[in-house]
Amino acid sequence: GADVSLAFFTNLEALSYYARSRTTGRSGDEESYRGRLFYNGDKIGLDADYLKVGNEFNPEAGFLARRGFRRQFLLARLSPRPKLPGIRRLFWDASLDNIEGAVRGELQTRTASTTFRIDFQSGDILTANFGHHEDRQDTAFRLAGGLTVRPGIYRFGQGTLSYQMGSQRKLTGTLSAT
Repeated sequence: GADVSLAFFTNLEALSYYARSRTTGRSGDEESYRGRLFYNGDKIGLDADYLKVGNEFNPEAGFLARRGFRRQFLLARLSPRPKLPGIRRLFWDASLDNIEGAVRGELQTRTASTTFRIDFQSGDILTANFGHHEDRQDTAFRLAGGLTVRPGIYRFGQGTLSYQMGSQRKLTGTLSAT
């Protein structure tokens, strides 16, 4: 395998790798590769990532949560510092994380999410987040207690609103509702 990590300027990074395994008794797609471009500026950010892991890729000294997939990830962020009383910075980001089978391209997992955050001059932070998730299960399996999860695509959404009190306060913590 080979990898490269390049830092351009202060806020721009690119990284990539290519790896191939050869394991006795395995044949087929034994490669993995990745390409990522990451820009992390003060007011805008962008993260684009592509990862592929073959069905028969075997890192031997590493751990894989899943095999035989392609992952595409995209995140865009806007974070202005408006001249509004009591507000230090606003953040808004949106992301799409898509994982599909490496051979047929069938959905495995997809998450689309967006976050809006206000950083106050007081150090307090108000955050609202919403995510939509899709997971595909190809084979049935049993959970503890005897419940069976059948094959299919499962979809759900989740929203969270939280308020975090600044660490300089005598009493601090986070209140959240999901």
